[in-house]
Amino acid sequence: METRIQIFTLSAALFLFSLADVSGQGGAFPKTSDAPKPSKTPRTVDLRSAPGSENALKARASFAEIRLESDSSRGAAGMTGRMNVFRKFIRVEISNAPRISPPSLLKVKYDVEEDGGRTTKEESVPINLLIPHFTVDTPGFEDTYGTDVKSSIGITTISSTKYKYPEANIVSLHVTVTDKDGNELFLGSWPSAETRGANLPDHLKVRTFTSTDGKKLQASVGGVDGNNVTLMINGKPFNVDLSKLSAGDQEFLKKIQSKSGP
Repeated sequence: METRIQIFTLSAALFLFSLADVSGQGGAFPKTSDAPKPSKTPRTVDLRSAPGSENALKARASFAEIRLESDSSRGAAGMTGRMNVFRKFIRVEISNAPRISPPSLLKVKYDVEEDGGRTTKEESVPINLLIPHFTVDTPGFEDTYGTDVKSSIGITTISSTKYKYPEANIVSLHVTVTDKDGNELFLGSWPSAETRGANLPDHLKVRTFTSTDGKKLQASVGGVDGNNVTLMINGKPFNVDLSKLSAGDQEFLKKIQSKSGP
């Protein structure tokens, strides 16, 4: 009997753990497969990044939802209804995260429209992953919607009434990713475009680099490793020997390298 009780307790604990994982408060995951699996295929939105941030971190956003509960009802008059409870949240897939000034915080601001009204929500998720590609889920909100059927008994009749609860939909989104110093590594929105540029750290700003033979190019810094520097040109990395750049560029890059630490 004691063994059976232990097995039941363990099974219950595992069930509660899985439920807590499904209805949790979001987080950062090294792989999308590590994140809780949505009940439906997430809806990807065209997240439009801020002007001048082409060489910065990339982010793709989608609206995801996980079913928490579903309950059907049947009235005496033959009508049926179903109420659903979902956790709806923002899933952000980040790529090309810089080694210098790695992402530290994801912030989202979005509008939710329901039954003709609109509310604004703001959420943030700390990021502690020092890898270039990963997924972040926001806490999100619970949405209860569907139709509920209830019966009423009169003096001589039994009737049923349907109560409708509208589904909530996300209608706008702003995404910001910052480093530990508060610099914006990414700024994007949907469906409207961002009107201002992101407050990028120095190494992600496009600047003019000059080679020792006088040639010039527009690029940002992807990383500095000893005597090798990675320059980002139109989002593509190019490795350059530090000694091939002007003295001013070398001084600029060495300052960036000292800030990034070992």
